[in-house]
Amino acid sequence: MNTSKYAAAILFAAVFSAASPEPREASVQDRCILTGLMAQTAMGERLAGTDIGQAMEKMTERYMVVAQNDATRAFVERQIARVARGIYRLPQSALNAVPKSDYEIFARDAGKAEYELCMEALTGNPEKAK
Repeated sequence: MNTSKYAAAILFAAVFSAASPEPREASVQDRCILTGLMAQTAMGERLAGTDIGQAMEKMTERYMVVAQNDATRAFVERQIARVARGIYRLPQSALNAVPKSDYEIFARDAGKAEYELCMEALTGNPEKAK
């Protein structure tokens, strides 16, 4: 079990919740961070041989905790589906070239790339993932 991913999701959930009864709207960066985490999870599951349905179930379980209202639930559901389809569309032959020892790094890099694409798409200004 990768506790760092769960911890990140729980910390991210705190960003979506607010002290007031009204949850605040997630910033563009918050949404892109979540999308990057989803891509990292999806790639890790793909490399581990998990089928897309099981990967989406795991992602839903892991990331739906941030959904505080109908709008964020819809966002999380859409992003899970979009990210998983994108990752699972990659040809298996390309993934076979990745050594097993590099799976974690490859998954992390996929998440960083998705974060950067998201930031560029939503702000017009690419922000490099840290």
